[in-house]
Amino acid sequence: MTVNNNESVLPHVSISDNYLLGLYQLAKFHDVDTYGDLFNKDVSTSTQYHDLSLEEYYKLFNEQGKPELIDKVEELSDFVTESNGSRVFKKIDLNVGIICDEFLYEAYKDVVNLHYINYDKDNIDIDFDFVIVATTWKGIDGSWQNVSKDKSEERHHLYELIQELQDRNIPALFYSKEDPVNYDQFIEIAKKCDYVFTSAEEIIPRYVEAVGHDRVYKLEFGINPHKHNPIGINASEFKEYKDDVIFAGSWMVKYPIRNQESAMAFDGVIKSGKDLTIIDRNLKLENKRYHFPPKYMKYLSYPLPHDLLMKTHKIYRNAINVNSVKYSNTMFANRVYELQAFGNILLSNFSVGVNSKFPHVFIYNYKTDVPQFLTHTSDRAIREISSAGIRQTMNYETTYHRIQYMYGILGHELNVDKAKVLVVLKSEDKQADRMVKAQSYKNIDFINKDELNDIGLSPYRFVTYFDNEKYYYEENYIEEMVSGFKYADVDFVTKDKTKEKYNYTDNFSDIALTMFDLNILPDAKIETVKEKVLSGLNIDDTEVVLHDDLPSKSSRQHKLSVVVPIHNNGRYLENKCLRSLKRQSVYDDMEIIFVNDGSTDEETVNIVNRLIRRNPDIVYYEFENASGSASTPRNKGVELASTELLTFLDPDNEATGDGFSRLLEEIEADDSLDMVVGNMVKEDQNEKSIFNYYKTVQHYNYKSNLIDDTKGFLKRSFLKAQSIQAMIVRKNIIDDNNIKMVEGAIGQDTIYYQELLLHSNKVKAIDEVIHMYYGAVVDSVTNTVGLSFFEKYLKLEKYRINFLTENDLINEYLEDRFEYYLMNWYLPRLERVEQSNQREAADKLLEIFNLYKEYIGDNYALVEERILEYRK
Repeated sequence: MTVNNNESVLPHVSISDNYLLGLYQLAKFHDVDTYGDLFNKDVSTSTQYHDLSLEEYYKLFNEQGKPELIDKVEELSDFVTESNGSRVFKKIDLNVGIICDEFLYEAYKDVVNLHYINYDKDNIDIDFDFVIVATTWKGIDGSWQNVSKDKSEERHHLYELIQELQDRNIPALFYSKEDPVNYDQFIEIAKKCDYVFTSAEEIIPRYVEAVGHDRVYKLEFGINPHKHNPIGINASEFKEYKDDVIFAGSWMVKYPIRNQESAMAFDGVIKSGKDLTIIDRNLKLENKRYHFPPKYMKYLSYPLPHDLLMKTHKIYRNAINVNSVKYSNTMFANRVYELQAFGNILLSNFSVGVNSKFPHVFIYNYKTDVPQFLTHTSDRAIREISSAGIRQTMNYETTYHRIQYMYGILGHELNVDKAKVLVVLKSEDKQADRMVKAQSYKNIDFINKDELNDIGLSPYRFVTYFDNEKYYYEENYIEEMVSGFKYADVDFVTKDKTKEKYNYTDNFSDIALTMFDLNILPDAKIETVKEKVLSGLNIDDTEVVLHDDLPSKSSRQHKLSVVVPIHNNGRYLENKCLRSLKRQSVYDDMEIIFVNDGSTDEETVNIVNRLIRRNPDIVYYEFENASGSASTPRNKGVELASTELLTFLDPDNEATGDGFSRLLEEIEADDSLDMVVGNMVKEDQNEKSIFNYYKTVQHYNYKSNLIDDTKGFLKRSFLKAQSIQAMIVRKNIIDDNNIKMVEGAIGQDTIYYQELLLHSNKVKAIDEVIHMYYGAVVDSVTNTVGLSFFEKYLKLEKYRINFLTENDLINEYLEDRFEYYLMNWYLPRLERVEQSNQREAADKLLEIFNLYKEYIGDNYALVEERILEYRK
């Protein structure tokens, strides 16, 4: 094929008989909506090397970059304070052999008697309790350099080593921390071992089939509290770096999506005005395929040795994390664990696992997210995010917990985390009772101070005193105090706002903000404490507030009502939904309406009470029993709304950037507008999508973003809808037309939006992402498929067909939407229903199908037959 020199050939497309398919795949790869967008988009930036020579690149680095940073960090590292041990965790007396890389060895080395096994098997004669054969590319010392290659000498040598262990009845535990990407690279090693552990639980079935047994388990990363901890992070020498942001990692041309998401974070930091530092892991390789684009040259630094990098994370507070594996429940970057243990604030790209396990971690999804987070997150919120990461990693995610888990699978019992707490109350009343029972840390008992002499103290490890007349102890107070004993070997942990947080101290100012080790306080009496010289740790004074400082309801007038339906999703409500609303510049103008749809989860109930206590302006309503869908609480929220403008946000979703502020600005500026709509980003189980409604409107509305013939637009666009969480509508549109969501149904948002649009006179679309929809939240209503799923959709479809026929929209629906829903929504979910319920679920789907039978005739006879097969 001859190509004109003035033409540019698109990458990834071969001009052949499959040209159209190639165009489609290219459009999908570059996340564009139309082929026109594809040809207008610069698709080459992530898949090409830069144009500089190596000499020019490194000359530019020396002139503009940060080559001296390593010297500065080494100087500052002298001020880094290390952990002195742990009062709770003690080294487990197990001899464990391991083949691994440096970071895994550092994570486990203080937890057990850990012995690295090199190629020469220098310590193979040790009587190991078990040996971990971890996936590695070369080992710590480089002696396993080619072990990843199936026919290498190192691989053969490893097989012999595993057989030798088995001959001595020493369990060999295969552990892949490279799944799912490098599953094929190491699967043959897994077949030789007695037990298999994987970082990605989704591929457990593949392992079971490949190895021929079911001794296959997930194993998540863990932190070493002796190494990964927040002690000393607030040293005065580090103060000037606390608002800066660092990224320690790499840039690889072959991973364009990862690069795009890295760049999104970098550009967001730069836009916020914060200083950015990129510690380039591969800068010394002098290889273009690993070079960051020259536009980031002024932020680049040389790589740091592992130990110095760990210390660097105590110097800087904010850190970018980029997950290469995004769609696993358990596999994501190890630094997510480590950096939280340091108290770092993470700016992370999306990961199913991070979002589900650590909802307090900030996830950026669009270019407006990072600058909004860095400039509109309060100091209190920053401290609470930091504290949440520390307490969760210390209490649940250490390598002590991981060893206990692995050893338990081998049939042995360990209890590495014994820490029962006695709470002594100054006075006992209903509020004190509520405070204690709402604590997230459950291994506690509480008594009145007058009962102290009447109980035995031997069951308790720690004691704390509640002055419940002076302080309100919030839900995570005890959990935070206990976590301090996990990474420091001290006699007491205290919260003193006048002292440096997360550092050692030899005194405490208030016994009511202190927890003691009962070993140094055997009678649990304060008089004894005053006579002793003690060692202590001072942590952040989060999770406790003076009664006098509890907020009260304001008389502020609001402009916009935000309806939030709640059902058993409290952690997301607090960390995703509400926190993102608080980042909006118009938050003070918002009337937040919580409608609790019969939540039964104790954590959610406690979090709802916490949020209402902290934010007394929240309008709250609670249904005693759950309705099974968001319709009932949303309808109630609309009824409760007192403003003229209305929107919605689900508890497990987030407001993006300052989107709601933009919508409010637009609708307030034009009284003729009934509704203003923006765009939405969605992450589900396997891909990211941008629902660009602005483009949709322009495409079907004669290139105008103002819709004044709403029914005509619905017809022309084949009923294209947008999320009701990406719009602001005038409440009178809902009230005057008696628009209600279908109660007891799911998927009702689409029809609700279509009704709002149909009854509006004038609607404006703006090119702004308004909210983030997380479609891969574990236990989400729309992700859980059973018989009730089809029962609820049957309710919806009965309403939908009446709506379509009454408004003369049935033809447009059948032409563009019916087949899509049937083939891409209903049938795949019918396959996922448990076999025992499939017949009944198929009956419901057949009812849905028959609703449209008179309109479709026999056009879908094969689909009908497929549904009927599930009824056999």
